[in-house]
Amino acid sequence: MSIRESRFDVKRLASLVKLRLSPEEEKLFSVQLSRILEFFNRLDKAQVDDVEPTFHPLEIYNVFREDIVSPYPSDKLLSLPSRVKERYIWAPRM
Repeated sequence: MSIRESRFDVKRLASLVKLRLSPEEEKLFSVQLSRILEFFNRLDKAQVDDVEPTFHPLEIYNVFREDIVSPYPSDKLLSLPSRVKERYIWAPRM
């Protein structure tokens, strides 16, 4: 059965997702869902047999660097944030 031939019950669909729809909304959603299904039907008919799959048009590689520990004066680090208490940095809650 093609997507075009399939019919769905908007009332049943609404009850499955616990929505209360007015008759006007049922008509509107029915039209909108039919259009969506028609679009998917068009996608199903697209001839893509000769098209190579493309995951991303550009090849991207992760560039990693070595983590090198370097000494840094703690006083300089603690002078950067706006709120410091007893050598602890206070950050806003998330």
